[in-house]
Amino acid sequence: MFFEYAESIVELLANLIAVSICFFQFINRRSKYIVCATAIFLCGLLSSYYWTTYLLITGDTPVVSDWFYYSGWNTAYFILLILILLYKSKEELRYFHPLMLLPILPVTGQIILYLPYGGILNSVYEVLIFGVVLTMSIQSLCWYSKNKQNGVRFPYVALAAILLYITSSGMWVVTCFTGWVDNLYYPLSFLNSAVYIIIVWAVIRSEAGKVSPLSDQKNKKYRHTLKIAYAALVFVCCGGGLILGMWIKSIIEIGIENSSDSRVYDIITTVLFIISMFLSVSVVGIMTAVNLVGKMIENNEIREARIIADQSNRAKSEFLASMSHEIRTPINAIMGFNEIILRESSKAANDKPSDEDNKIFREISDHAGNIERAGENLLTIINDILDLSGIEAGKLKIVQAEYRLSSLLDDVSNMIGFKARAKALDFSVEVDDSIPDTLSGDEQRVKQIVINLLNNAVKYTDKGKIRLTVSCDEKAEFTKGQRIPLRFAVSDTGIGIRPEDMEKLFEKFERMDLARNSSVEGNGLGLAITKSLIAAMDGNIDVKSVYGEGSVFTAIIPQEILSCESIKEARSKAVPEKVRPEKAERPLYAPDAHILIVDDTPMNIKVATALLKPSKIHADTAPGGEEAIEMAKSVKYDVILMDQMMPKVDGTTALHRIREQEDGANRETPVICLTADAVNSEKYIEAGFTDYLAKPIVGDSLETILKKYLPADLIGDPET
Repeated sequence: MFFEYAESIVELLANLIAVSICFFQFINRRSKYIVCATAIFLCGLLSSYYWTTYLLITGDTPVVSDWFYYSGWNTAYFILLILILLYKSKEELRYFHPLMLLPILPVTGQIILYLPYGGILNSVYEVLIFGVVLTMSIQSLCWYSKNKQNGVRFPYVALAAILLYITSSGMWVVTCFTGWVDNLYYPLSFLNSAVYIIIVWAVIRSEAGKVSPLSDQKNKKYRHTLKIAYAALVFVCCGGGLILGMWIKSIIEIGIENSSDSRVYDIITTVLFIISMFLSVSVVGIMTAVNLVGKMIENNEIREARIIADQSNRAKSEFLASMSHEIRTPINAIMGFNEIILRESSKAANDKPSDEDNKIFREISDHAGNIERAGENLLTIINDILDLSGIEAGKLKIVQAEYRLSSLLDDVSNMIGFKARAKALDFSVEVDDSIPDTLSGDEQRVKQIVINLLNNAVKYTDKGKIRLTVSCDEKAEFTKGQRIPLRFAVSDTGIGIRPEDMEKLFEKFERMDLARNSSVEGNGLGLAITKSLIAAMDGNIDVKSVYGEGSVFTAIIPQEILSCESIKEARSKAVPEKVRPEKAERPLYAPDAHILIVDDTPMNIKVATALLKPSKIHADTAPGGEEAIEMAKSVKYDVILMDQMMPKVDGTTALHRIREQEDGANRETPVICLTADAVNSEKYIEAGFTDYLAKPIVGDSLETILKKYLPADLIGDPET
């Protein structure tokens, strides 16, 4: 009887220790593997608890409790099978090895041995489920042996399951024999209990789940509280069950003669079973509470992280706006004065000085041209960074508006053609003449995409040709309102892209083949921005390249048709109006115009007035918002150029106060915002400005915007 007591107590303690370890691990690692392991030993606890408690109370094993006992472990075996399957990949589940047929012999032998002892259904189920566990465990070991060189994790749980099969099946097989073999039952039983702890170790060793939010230092008190609650629960259920069982037994002994032999004692088994169920359900309840608390903490952390991210984005936007202003302000002076140097040098050279002076002026023009190109490259880098930051902050806006595809392609062709000719490259544009000309979309973004792809082609092509092909995937007749996939294909005969670089082609700040392209200017942002812009317009981009021969970038951008008139028809109608571009290219000349320039930086005022010198426009200047407000009360201006970021009174405030002047002379005057904030420049239109001009201000853009808002009768012809 000693060994029977010892066997039951050891099994109970092993299950309690295993459940406790799993429970404490679950607090720190909320994963499906720990949950399965906990469920396995809760089912084992369900069986061993009331068996052991009944044995201690009555001194005998229950007669009707066999089903209770085996139901717990039979469920545990099934959950063990689920746990093993959870660790398998799809490829491993499909894998077969001849050793997987090995369990057929022991399973068949066990069923034959168990049948004479009754409980056929229970015996067949237990043997078959254990046989499947053994088969899946062998599969895991064979899979590891085949793939261990590929970093496959060792199947600790599968090995522990094989040990459980050996000890559990062995202890019941030896009871089918008599003699010395039967004496192996208790050693195998004790080993079987020890395997429970090995299974727990195997699960923890194989654990790949995430760490629970409750595992950090600030939630230490919650973990201790949960552990204390669990320990109290186990103590109350185990001790209380024992006391309750003895109390029931004493009542039965008083009321029934020879009660020790009575079947009425079986009520104790039912009560203990209910208590064990309560213990299991309570542990599950605590684990569920831990899971819910963990999710609440995770949600709070996500919410806090989102708030921090939003604050970070706002801070980044403010920083970029500030940096944009701080960088563009000096660049405005550099590029403005450089343009003046170019103008004056060209003018001086045209005045036919001596050959020596002419040579000096040409050298000055060359140097100024280099400064101009360097400034433009610097601006491109700044604009790319600002564009990317806006995209990452979710501030990218696609503005749908009517535009003409022919005009867009003309602009692109003129811009890229100049760069291609400078490198002696053959540049051509091929357009499907049937494509509708009037479309709805974001013209500036479409143009930016095409220019980015063409600039890339020019940069990485030293000889040969570059071709832009514009077509449409739709071959049927076009209808108004139809969305068509415009295809822009840019092909070149450049250096191409290596196959290993294709995957990182659209990543930020990535430049390919640096050893070969070290002299090529760029920041690695153009293609990343291009891909983001295309995705924002529900399009896609594809790349094909042969290293050393060239590349083809194909962007497909959906656009809406506003008129079915084709590009060919639109171009034919525009032929007689060729005189218009020539007129537009003439310099601004408005000697009767009167404007006000407001800027707190004296150098910016000098740049603006110097750029307007050839136009003969009369320009007043104000060093701040307060002075501008006073000047605008009495003097009527045709246009006001207003800097935004100024001390004391900024541009927006000055604008509103000028508009609010009751008898002011400039309540209706166009006010153009001069801003170095290229990130949020559109907001100035919303603030009430007529238009905006981004710094650095160059002569062409300044003249263009003045031509747009100066009264037409004030603009003259310098040749008349």
